[in-house]
Amino acid sequence: MRKLDVILKIHKFLKAEGLLQRQVSRIYTDTHPTLVETKALSPFQRFTLTLTDFSAHPVPCRAIQRW
Repeated sequence: MRKLDVILKIHKFLKAEGLLQRQVSRIYTDTHPTLVETKALSPFQRFTLTLTDFSAHPVPCRAIQRW
């Protein structure tokens, strides 16, 4: 199975089933060049926090509806 197929299946599952008993309102996909050609994965967003000894890519708080 290709990486793109796995990501598409995860998107479909999260939209249908939610996460932690919550509905998923929006899923942001990384703006990696191998993914942006697939419009079904939009919206795209990349956000990086560069810290002292590592970088983090946090999930936008709107990815899951407010608790």
